[in-house]
Amino acid sequence: MADEADVYVTNSVIGGADAYMPMHVVTRGGISLGITQENTHNVYQGTVSVGLYLYLSEHPYFQKIRGTIPAEDLLPTMSIIFVHEFGHLLKRLIDYSDLSHSVHTPAATMSLYEWYLDIANNEAEIPEKWTYLKYFDNTTK
Repeated sequence: MADEADVYVTNSVIGGADAYMPMHVVTRGGISLGITQENTHNVYQGTVSVGLYLYLSEHPYFQKIRGTIPAEDLLPTMSIIFVHEFGHLLKRLIDYSDLSHSVHTPAATMSLYEWYLDIANNEAEIPEKWTYLKYFDNTTK
């Protein structure tokens, strides 16, 4: 089934520790908002998976670490992770840790609404030169 889709959207959590976990995922307790992986069976050579549970959950634990997302801003807040992952899939952009207000700088915490507001209300910093992934395992050309 994995070779039959370009994008998966789920209402579950994408989580778990592994040896290649990026630091921004470690700081979120091993929880990913989305991932892009190799897939040699499609035209993009990759597959995006996005988990929406953290955005949609009404569980007190997740509400506490995530904060409140106003209903009118829920869809635009969720859209940021799609733009981020599509940057990996379509442009093979790396995750940046040093770009201010950029969708290509992953959320370091679970404050998803704050991440959205920072991107939506500020002009993004653009790198002098983009760095591209050779493979979706964070290795570069």
